[in-house]
Amino acid sequence: MGYLNSPLIRGTKMEQFKLDNLIYLDVEFIALKYEEITGNAPSSQLTRTEGMKAGLGIPVLSAGVHTQETRSYQLSSLGMLKRIWMDLEKYSSFEKNIHATIEKPQIFWVQGHITVSIWGNPKDKDEKYSYFQMLDKDNTDFSLVTKGEYTSSGYDSLLEISPAIQNNINIPVNALVKILYHSTVGKSFVSTPFLIFEKKK
Repeated sequence: MGYLNSPLIRGTKMEQFKLDNLIYLDVEFIALKYEEITGNAPSSQLTRTEGMKAGLGIPVLSAGVHTQETRSYQLSSLGMLKRIWMDLEKYSSFEKNIHATIEKPQIFWVQGHITVSIWGNPKDKDEKYSYFQMLDKDNTDFSLVTKGEYTSSGYDSLLEISPAIQNNINIPVNALVKILYHSTVGKSFVSTPFLIFEKKK
């Protein structure tokens, strides 16, 4: 099994990132970042796709036609990650003194613990949602907006299991996340993760 040797976050000791430790990998972000950094553009193909209503030929419904780009890279997502690893390290580490109101989305490295939380609608007891929550060493709360296809096998099922066995999930992680905004209601930084992997204790 291949691995990357690198300081995961500036100021922390050297650790090993292995595929076995991978929790989440945003393939689209890694691919686009690889293209931006290396200048190696993939072979791409544009496909014109019509929605069902577009075939009726009625002008007002022509918005059903859209173009999709399919990209093909010579490297796997992990291969691209290895190539751009040192550039990803340049993102700043999240600090507790960062103001709660994020004026624009920002990317940070965060060290913390992953758990699963449940949001329930106080007006409808049947309306509940499970989501990944991350707390850093200062108990700063991050609500993670994730995609199932980017979540490693096994971890993707944690959101579906019974709440009765979700309460002890507490996995130490390093994560590269994009903070979108601060929710004053949930008192949490709503963030989309790009890379999450288990941190060695």
